[in-house]
Amino acid sequence: MCGGMLLELGTAAGFSYFMPADMLFEWGWRIPFIAGLFISSVGLYIRKNLAESPIYKKAKGTRR
Repeated sequence: MCGGMLLELGTAAGFSYFMPADMLFEWGWRIPFIAGLFISSVGLYIRKNLAESPIYKKAKGTRR
């Protein structure tokens, strides 16, 4: 969790440094949300196309 907070702090500091305040408040705040949409799409793609391990398939087949 600390890594995520440091990443957020660095991202906010970078946006504040490279963008004027009016541009940041007008549309710059949307950039992290767009990046999050892209990252979550990649994660969903990986999750859907990742094969389950044989050990998991065997354990799932033997329900208690």
